[in-house]
Amino acid sequence: MQHYYPDLEQIALDVEIINAHRAAAYLEKNVCNRQLRPNAVQQYLVDMQNGDWKIGCDCIGFDTEGTLINGQHRLHAIVGTNLEIPFLVARNLPSEAKNTLDVGKKRQLHERITIAGYSISKKEAAITTQLMTHWDAANKIQIETSEMREKVKIIHEYFAPYIEYVVHHAKTGLYSTELAAAVYVGVHLADQERKSKVPLTLARDLVPEFLSLCKHGCRLDGTSDLRDTAVKLYRERKLNAQAKNTRFTGSDGYHLVLSAAFKFCSQVPHKGLTYCKFNPFKSVEDRILTLLSD
Repeated sequence: MQHYYPDLEQIALDVEIINAHRAAAYLEKNVCNRQLRPNAVQQYLVDMQNGDWKIGCDCIGFDTEGTLINGQHRLHAIVGTNLEIPFLVARNLPSEAKNTLDVGKKRQLHERITIAGYSISKKEAAITTQLMTHWDAANKIQIETSEMREKVKIIHEYFAPYIEYVVHHAKTGLYSTELAAAVYVGVHLADQERKSKVPLTLARDLVPEFLSLCKHGCRLDGTSDLRDTAVKLYRERKLNAQAKNTRFTGSDGYHLVLSAAFKFCSQVPHKGLTYCKFNPFKSVEDRILTLLSD
């Protein structure tokens, strides 16, 4: 059964080169969009300035009254610049269309990388960007350019077996800092195994045990001993911070979980946990820094 949609006959679709002047004029018709999100505007601006913006199927849209119903974030990004960007522009859209349009939705990092041809999951992207975050950084690194996304691909590809192993064993509710620490544990112990300092089975088994300690405070079999003290103390501090609604995913939390992870790797009994002054997994960190600098 065929349906007739009379509204479709009046829709006009064109490619337009939009500069700051035209963007400002179009925004004068912006009277019904949702609240502007400055972070989305800034991300679009960075992409446009770096030449990473490509024309897509999501149109700048006007309804039959000439009201802007889609595209405000992209237009705001152009205002005040010397940019001239091509866009699809749709006019005479039904007024009701604004209720179904996905206005200003920003693709997440893993989606942008996957669409570009390299498959990576959301959790894998989060772990990889955490690995890329320098020890001295106050916050997790922000991936804002195509060049940085290429670096994500390089780091992910290099450490893929370890990242995938961690994701396979990861429990829900773990921070990306903890998952990245588990990758450090896996790489470090694999290095030790290659030097014949630890058996391969130990290197493989300790990653899920570390994740279980971070999540539950015990190993997979429900037990724990003095070899696990550092990770248990880390978890206690994390739970205390959560109880106080204190952020624990910044540099302090990352430094502490890496310090605990390194002590855990030694598999010798210990009684306390202190912050390391530098990344204790130095050889792994050096590999990451070399890959980022190439």
